[in-house]
Amino acid sequence: MGNTAHFMDSRYDGGNILLQRVLNRDNLSSYVALRTAIYLQNFELIADAIELIFQNNLSPKDGLAQNEKEAIEWKAIGSEEMKKVLRFFLQTHRAS
Repeated sequence: MGNTAHFMDSRYDGGNILLQRVLNRDNLSSYVALRTAIYLQNFELIADAIELIFQNNLSPKDGLAQNEKEAIEWKAIGSEEMKKVLRFFLQTHRAS
């Protein structure tokens, strides 16, 4: 489980893959903790993908074609689940 950064195309979650990251789930004991970790990892991945695009002058034709048979598409979570994720994040990442 992890995140994928790819160029956008007409499909939801489609386009050539730029970067992928695997998430270490060892210390994630709940669904909310897992979703929080996924979102945090995704922010880092987006920043790295943008840097990669600009440093290497990449375009949508670049990257690795996604294997549609192996792709797993996660549905967006609802607003109540997102509130749980945000509360968990704030409780576990507050500065001392």
